[in-house]
Amino acid sequence: MRQAPQRRRSANEMAHLAAFAAVSVLALAGCAASTASSAPPRPSDDTVEPGDLVRVVNPSKPVALDNGDGDWNLSWPRWTTPTPPST
Repeated sequence: MRQAPQRRRSANEMAHLAAFAAVSVLALAGCAASTASSAPPRPSDDTVEPGDLVRVVNPSKPVALDNGDGDWNLSWPRWTTPTPPST
């Protein structure tokens, strides 16, 4: 794995700037998206290529596996088990 400031989280996620850029891979991977206003340009943006693994370190909160964004990480029995709404 190439060393870069973006790192892969516990989910199979892809870091990118524009949400529409991942449309072709969203069926295969998650997305650690950021907007232009929330993320300053990173030097690694010129060196990270499609398909590179990344790790996000020190996120503001843990990755939620059952919020609809990370459900590909759940087993089939867990995914099909109803979950009460969060309060």
